Amino acid sequence: MTPSQHAKVLEALEALINDPGDDHIKSSTWDKAREALSIMRAEGVGEPQAIRWTLNGDKQCGYNNWLGETPFGRILITWKGWKENHDASVDEFPGDIPAIYGDPEGVKMLAGQEFYRRLALSAPSTEPEVKP
Repeated sequence: MTPSQHAKVLEALEALINDPGDDHIKSSTWDKAREALSIMRAEGVGEPQAIRWTLNGDKQCGYNNWLGETPFGRILITWKGWKENHDASVDEFPGDIPAIYGDPEGVKMLAGQEFYRRLALSAPSTEPEVKP
């Protein structure tokens, strides 16, 4: 990843974290997130392999849903597809997650990125410790 591409990915993630949207993330923030995802895919990062997504995978749920199965628990994204405004939201996530609302595919993408980010942060450092 070039320094310019790396900066764009970081800018998109910062925009998502700092988005002041009341109930919805701004469209400019979604645009940055989509651009970041395309850069990551071009670099071979792609969608996290630790998540297995199934459309309407939770048969007990009364709403349209994406069910993401991970080694650490499930991610459940729901929306009322029969309504005119069918924004999706993350209803279940391993650990806590800030509210994410928007189109179902965008919410799925952001939940996957957040899961992958947390997975990367929890990995042990590969750099050796320097002892004085």
